[in-house]
Amino acid sequence: IGYIHRFSEKYAMQMGEVAHEILKVVREWKPSVRYIRITPKNDLILKVRVREDFGGKPVTIMLPLSKPSWTLNDLPGQLMDDLRTLVIEPLKNGASYAPRGALIVGPPGVGKSVTAEAIAQALELYVLRFSPSLYRSMWYGMTEKTLYTIFKALNRRKDLLVVVDDADFLMNRIAAVHEAYISEVSVWLNILQDPSRPFLVMTTNAPDLIAPAIIRPGRLDIVMVIGYPDKEMRKKIVLR
Repeated sequence: IGYIHRFSEKYAMQMGEVAHEILKVVREWKPSVRYIRITPKNDLILKVRVREDFGGKPVTIMLPLSKPSWTLNDLPGQLMDDLRTLVIEPLKNGASYAPRGALIVGPPGVGKSVTAEAIAQALELYVLRFSPSLYRSMWYGMTEKTLYTIFKALNRRKDLLVVVDDADFLMNRIAAVHEAYISEVSVWLNILQDPSRPFLVMTTNAPDLIAPAIIRPGRLDIVMVIGYPDKEMRKKIVLR
């Protein structure tokens, strides 16, 4: 029992609520129980350690990866053909003109995130959903440092596609309400300019808010505008 208790406590931080539930059960077990085998599945978790300047101890950021559940066949025919021609085939063939990223624009609920997953599935990549909550900090300068550190780790991974949903937070300088946002956008521009980064897809409902420099060549090379589905596509969605 003591061994099980110590083992569960050791992995409590990694396994979250699962380990704490195990601890509750262990306290009620009889002494006849000798051991329990726990195998946490961390193969789809990317861990990045960041040392906060004011926090002292390093912080481990958990970046969950997922397998895409949507394919190109789930998309409208014209969009599917355009993606194969402009994105999938150039990247698979290693063409010099292959895009480094894409911005998907459209109203809510038209399948922007689905399209990003379909691109990942066609390229046989995992999906990493990225949001500001993963790296923003209350400490001055730590947001930029954490963002750099995360993408430094991502640059070593060639098996994933980064998806940034609702990228409206990368606003232009005119709309920015605080100097910290301007600094954050500058870091993003440097990251997007790095040729070694993974393929990156951003989605937005309000493209007018996003800094225009985001979609310059070498950063997000392709802008896809998705409208509401037609009658044929609506039928396909219902049947799925």
